[in-house]
Amino acid sequence: MSKFIVPLVVLLGVLLASSSAQAQQPQYCLPGQTSPAYCLPPAGCDKLPAKLALARATFNASSRTIDILALITSKASGRVKIALQAASRTTTFTAPIDSARGRIKSVHRILASQANLGTGILTITYNGDADTRPQTLRLRAANNKANLDLDRPTITPGGVLHAVGTVTSRAQGVIRVDLQYVNRADGQTITLNFTAPISNGKWSLSTQLSPTVQAQLATRCGTVHSYIAFTGYLQEHIRGESKSFQVLPPL
Repeated sequence: MSKFIVPLVVLLGVLLASSSAQAQQPQYCLPGQTSPAYCLPPAGCDKLPAKLALARATFNASSRTIDILALITSKASGRVKIALQAASRTTTFTAPIDSARGRIKSVHRILASQANLGTGILTITYNGDADTRPQTLRLRAANNKANLDLDRPTITPGGVLHAVGTVTSRAQGVIRVDLQYVNRADGQTITLNFTAPISNGKWSLSTQLSPTVQAQLATRCGTVHSYIAFTGYLQEHIRGESKSFQVLPPL
């Protein structure tokens, strides 16, 4: 009889450990549902932000190249698609993701007319992978720095989004502030878009988030992430620059 008791005790221990682990995992049950099949995070909750941000995209007329440095999460893998629109032409190519360093670095040959013009619209497209969300970045490439600088954006307990920073005093236009999170109810990625006008090299944003957004943030999947970008200024050949910040930790 004892030879049956030991395996039974072991099996019971495994089942209890499994149940305990499942109980510790965050779950969401759809309204009116009690079945475990409806009490798991929906598809999309397991994806992480790509954190794609452009540090520089500059031209070298003598070598007819564009030099690109972008940051990306170390979780990302594969290659990104890159398109440069300049001098009424489009040059497309791909670049590998350096997962170990969390970056994309590429020096690529372009048309002489594009290199001599020294500015254009650069689009970087990351299609995502098994654990990382897709993201597309579209900014101006040029040799003059934007000097985008800011502290981490914040959300107050009352649901007010604050962001403040600086750029070069020659820049004009607006700063784009995007807030991104995953809605636990359906696993959809929500991206909210805001703008802050630039005045004498300074900019700030203070905006009240709606009750619906605040409720979704309170029950979100994962983190709340922000992407801040200056898209560039053609008249002064000032390049676009962007940064990525975690605003709220994962739930």
